[in-house]
Amino acid sequence: MQIQSKLAITSICLFYILLSTTCHILGHGVIRGPLDFKNLSWFYRRYVQTARYNFFLSNESNFTVAPTLQDISSIDTILAVVTFTGYYFRNLFAYYSDGLVLMACLTLWVPARGMSNLIRSEIIKASQQQQPFSKPFVMTTVVESYYALKQLSVVINDAMSIVVLTYILECIIYFSTHLNALLVAPDWLKRWRAGTLFANSIAVIYCSGDIGKQVYEFNQK
Repeated sequence: MQIQSKLAITSICLFYILLSTTCHILGHGVIRGPLDFKNLSWFYRRYVQTARYNFFLSNESNFTVAPTLQDISSIDTILAVVTFTGYYFRNLFAYYSDGLVLMACLTLWVPARGMSNLIRSEIIKASQQQQPFSKPFVMTTVVESYYALKQLSVVINDAMSIVVLTYILECIIYFSTHLNALLVAPDWLKRWRAGTLFANSIAVIYCSGDIGKQVYEFNQK
């Protein structure tokens, strides 16, 4: 997979925004199961009940409880809008934080793979010609690419190493106790959300490990 254009990077970012927005619109976190568009009043009433609970106006947090339309006041509606907005940004940040870690790994993984492919192609050419790197500019290109990659690695590691380590530890702890959400959860929306986050964590772990593998291959070549 080649991720070398702004369009590809933008597409990945938009995917996470659309995914978080979709989950939010379908009622993740306030409705048991996906939203029934034939009963939108239930969506509204559930947010009212969630707002009451969040603002200490009720002690009932059950997913099956919601006030009737006649019991809802203008204050309830305002608090529901505030809760809806807050939940949206909470979901957006949950996906964005995962996407940010993945983008940091891809930012280093793509040039590392490119550097490895460059060295591999030059080795193949040299072996076919039965002589070592015969063109001085080839070695210059390899050395310059290596130092550029090294500087990029230092910058990214300084900025993201602790974040990535914390993310991987959190993923291991979370999925070790919530793997059932991925496999046997009756709510397809919950399985979809858990599956996406699980795939993201696998991609992060793979890219992190493959970066180290590429560096090891540099030394071997």
